[in-house]
Amino acid sequence: MRYWQDVLDQVEKGDSEESRSEIKSRAVTRVVQCYRPGRYQVTDSACGYLTCRELQVIRLMQMGLSNREVAEALSLSPRTTESYVKAVKEKFGVRGKQELLELLRGKLPC
Repeated sequence: MRYWQDVLDQVEKGDSEESRSEIKSRAVTRVVQCYRPGRYQVTDSACGYLTCRELQVIRLMQMGLSNREVAEALSLSPRTTESYVKAVKEKFGVRGKQELLELLRGKLPC
């Protein structure tokens, strides 16, 4: 995950020939290919299972994409993306998106 953020940072500094949109496109493709339909255990607790789509949404947000960018990348509406984030926050008992992203940092497969 950190790799993609480093690459995006390089683009913003002008240290890369690829555009931010090209790199985001590669990142989205990788995330979508990585998670197949099913459930994935990300923590030891009983509620620590996430669906494929929940994982895709959270992983892309960890890469720095906004709700709107995630929705566009996954062909969802922004409200649907927000619903996935809300569901995951409820599973882990956290209130904020940043708190959720921090909690799951380094725990997601791929």
